[in-house]
Amino acid sequence: MPTPLFAASAQFAIIVASVVILTFVLRRRYSARWSWWAAGVLAFVASLLRLPLLAAVNAYAPGLALAVALLSSGLFEEGARFLVMHRLARSVRDWPSAVMFGAGHGGVEAILIFSFALINTAVLLLNGDALIAQIQTTAPAQAEALRTQIALLNNTPLWQFALGAWERVPALLLHITASILVMRAVRDHDARFLFAAIALHIALNTLAVLTQQQFGVIAAEAALTIAALGCAWIIFSQRRRDPAEPGAADPAATA
Repeated sequence: MPTPLFAASAQFAIIVASVVILTFVLRRRYSARWSWWAAGVLAFVASLLRLPLLAAVNAYAPGLALAVALLSSGLFEEGARFLVMHRLARSVRDWPSAVMFGAGHGGVEAILIFSFALINTAVLLLNGDALIAQIQTTAPAQAEALRTQIALLNNTPLWQFALGAWERVPALLLHITASILVMRAVRDHDARFLFAAIALHIALNTLAVLTQQQFGVIAAEAALTIAALGCAWIIFSQRRRDPAEPGAADPAATA
C-alpha cells in the first residue's frame, strides 16, 4: 500500500474512533439520547442545501465564491441547526442535549469529509495512471493537472495527515459551542444567541482561510487551536449557567 494511502486510512480510522468514543462518553456521562445525536446529523444534512448555491456561484461568479462560501457556512449550518431544534428536536433544551446534538453534527461532518478524502486518495494512487491515459488524448490539460495532483499527494508528508485529523478538534468544539448557543436562542426566545452562533461560525472559518493563505497551514491550525480554547471556555461557562444542570440555581426558587 502506498504510504499516503496508509496515512489516509489511519487518519480516517482515528476520526471514526474519536467520534464513536466521544458519543459513547457523552451518552454514559450525561445519559444523552441517541435522538439528540441523530438530530445533529439531520441538521448537518440539511445544511448541505448550500452546495447548489456554491456550485452556481463558482460557475457564474467565481470571484465571489470564497466570500459566499464563508458567509453561507454560518448562515446555512446555524440556520439548519435552529430549524431542527425549533421544529423537530424539541427535547434539545439544556446543556447536555445541546452538546450531544453538536457531537452528532460535527461527528458526521468529520466522518464524511475524511471518507471522501480517503476514497479520493485511493482512486488517485491506485488508478491514477489509468485515469491519465484515458483523458490524455481528449483533455491533455486535465491530464497534466491530474498528474500534478498525484505527484503532490505522493509527496505529502505524514505530519500533514496528522494535522488534518487534529483540525477536526477545533471544528467539533465549534459545532458543540454553536449548538449550545442555538439551543439558548430556541429555548430562551433570544435571537442574540443565534446571531452569535452565526458570527462565530463565519469568524472561525474566515480565520482558518485567511491565516492559511497568508502564513500557511501550520499557522492556520495554530490559530484554530487558540480559537478552540475560546470555544471550550464558552461551552463550560454555559454549563454553569444552565438551570437544568445539577447544582445550578433553580429559577422558580429565586423568583
